[in-house]
Parts: sequence; C-alpha cells; structure tokens
Amino acid sequence: EVIAFMRRDLVAVFVACVAFALLAGFEAAPALFFGARPAPATVPSVNDSGAGNVGTAPASGIAFSHSLNLKLPAVSRSGEGALADLTVSGVAGKGRVFLQFDSGSPLTNPDTQLSLRTAVDVARQLAGASAGGSGGAEEQDLYYFFSADSDIVGGASAGAALSVATLAVLKKTALREGVLVTGSVDAQGKIGKVGKILEKAAAAKAAGYALLLVPF
Repeated sequence: EVIAFMRRDLVAVFVACVAFALLAGFEAAPALFFGARPAPATVPSVNDSGAGNVGTAPASGIAFSHSLNLKLPAVSRSGEGALADLTVSGVAGKGRVFLQFDSGSPLTNPDTQLSLRTAVDVARQLAGASAGGSGGAEEQDLYYFFSADSDIVGGASAGAALSVATLAVLKKTALREGVLVTGSVDAQGKIGKVGKILEKAAAAKAAGYALLLVPF
C-alpha cells in the first residue's frame, strides 16, 4: 500500500522526526525522512528562469549554503493526482523568506502563503531548539521555488512537506528517498487532515514512491 496511516495519538510523523533530532541528532536519527548528512558537494541552485541547475549560481550571485528538491502530492487542474515540484534553498542573511514569482511558476493563494509562513516558523523553532538556541536558523534567508500543473496553487496540504523541507535546509541535512508526506501544519507543529488522499496516493505510486505519509 502506498498510504501509511498514522495513529491519531502520535499526531504526526513530523513530531517523531523532531524527537529523534533532539535526542540523537540528525546524523544518527533513523527517522523516516532524514537520511545521513550528505558529503560536501556542489548544491543545486536556481537561476532567474526558475530552472534547476547543479553547480550554477543564480544570476543574482547568491551562493546557497544548502538546497533540496521535494515532490509535493497535489491535485492537477483536471482534478487528478499529481506531484508538484518544490525547491528550498537557504543562505546566511537576515531571516527573510522569498517566494519565486515569474511567468514559469504558479501563483499562490493566501492560504498557501499562510501555510508557508507557519511552516517556516515551526522549522525555525525546531532548528533553533536542536542547536541549543544558537539563533542561526533565525538568520537564514530562505528561498522557495514551486512548479506545478496549475496556474494557481491553493490549499494548505503542503504544510507538512514545507516544514520538513525547511528544517532539512536549516540543518543542512538530506531527506530520505522514496517517502512523501501530505498534510497541513499548525503553529505547534501538528499535522492536520487534508483531502484528495486517494488521488495523491495514485500519483505517488505511479511515480514510483513506496510510502506516502498521511495524518488522520
């Protein structure tokens, strides 16, 4: 089965990832999402056209300290399950958040923007706590690049994925291959229910993913 149903009393896989991170550190945590820390290498960046490139700094001259790509379970404009693309990049700065806006990327509805803001706040809090409150996570500028089969991206179902991806960028760690997650996120880091689960599961299975984490 593609769908992995989680017990309500566990709240969400995100909480489990956090517990592992706080107790064992991300390098040693056998969490579902977080794999071993990657060796230093050229990281992906994004140019002004929105195309992903490995080892090519964007035209603005930003040298990202860490970037990662993640698939987002979604629903296409035709109502079928689909996987949107998300790239999250971080660089030392002033704690700002940037969202790509150009002719090649979809617009985002207010609820999606609110979900992103919540995900960033949760990830910064968790990253700061696991680092002993060093404050480094608060100073990272974060860049988000979306690509989807839609003119407008709406809803809050990407909140969980945004939280996990942001936390991974702030911690400069990798995400485990073959795992996707769908669900909203609140200010306490709890993951909530979302719709169109079967459609999203079908898209994940068709793309070769072995596990889709779904809160209920």
